[in-house]
Amino acid sequence: MKARDIIKAIIAHTPKASWRKDTHAMRNTLNTLIAGGAKIEREDLDYCEDFEIGKHWEHFYRQAVEQDNLSACKAIEEKLEMKPYLWAEENSKLRRLAVGDRFHWEGEFVTVTSTKPETLIAVVYGQNQARDASVGSYAYVGEGYRKIEARCDHKDKRLTIRYGPLSPNPHYLPSIRRVFRITAEELLAKHNAFKKRLKQILADIAKADLPALDLIIAETQRIGLRHYEVEAAHLAMRNRRDTLLRDMKPKERETYQKGRNDAVVARWRAGETVFVSPDAGNLLRVTGETVEVSNGQSVTLAAAKQWLPKLLRLKGKGHTFTKRPTIDLHEIRHTNKQGVQIGCTFIAWAEVAHLKTLLK
Repeated sequence: MKARDIIKAIIAHTPKASWRKDTHAMRNTLNTLIAGGAKIEREDLDYCEDFEIGKHWEHFYRQAVEQDNLSACKAIEEKLEMKPYLWAEENSKLRRLAVGDRFHWEGEFVTVTSTKPETLIAVVYGQNQARDASVGSYAYVGEGYRKIEARCDHKDKRLTIRYGPLSPNPHYLPSIRRVFRITAEELLAKHNAFKKRLKQILADIAKADLPALDLIIAETQRIGLRHYEVEAAHLAMRNRRDTLLRDMKPKERETYQKGRNDAVVARWRAGETVFVSPDAGNLLRVTGETVEVSNGQSVTLAAAKQWLPKLLRLKGKGHTFTKRPTIDLHEIRHTNKQGVQIGCTFIAWAEVAHLKTLLK
């Protein structure tokens, strides 16, 4: 049975005099079919268009991407004559972007607000737009402001938001600092360029001596890498540094490490782009509207201010979050007597207290 046959059967059992009920029945059924992984064809969407849902395609596309329903994604793309917007953010696997997804672009952390056939629209919100957008607040999506009706924090750190209809007079107007209009070709070209760049960085690390390694590390932090690229580069750097240090005499190695670590920490605290050894722990500093971690991760200043008092109340206590909240894309996993685990990064309580002094 085709998806359109199921929709027809559902509509056949709704009141004939109610066009509104027919339309809602069709939308809900199509949502269910997509969420359930049913095969969706172009002809199914052509039939649904008779119920005037043309303005809702972005919603169905987001649902298809979220549920990993490849047939539905391809059918909608064919229907709209739209190329998929492919990007890799948390790992090296390319995936489709849809409304609500977030990724790094041109040095900014952007939020997708629209996926049109011509371009994807992504924005950078100002400080008064919370990253952890709460249900009931408003966000700029597509061509206007919409109320956030529901949200879902996925285990893979993606955030999915369901928006309501356009709101002519929202009570909450987030500021938009930058707007990007990006084509599918531009996304893929930049991904391929980043992939080539990472390959070159790893090759340079593999043959670098200690002074050269410090320069490579500083350069990678300056240009900015995606989450999985940061992890790959840091792993290669640690392995290379360990190999070089093993070849040094014990006294020489001890002197080198202590002097270098103290100097590097001081420079990093002062705002320089330098690599801080993992032996020093994960340090925090504030740069503009961002709280940066010495391992290359970062969160927005607004999100840090929101969560800092809550984390300090758990200081020294062991607490595991069953429903893991997020600071931007990073899950808060647990706390213990030593510190707090946020995503793959452990922050000691001393650094949390240091951040508090920085924010005064």
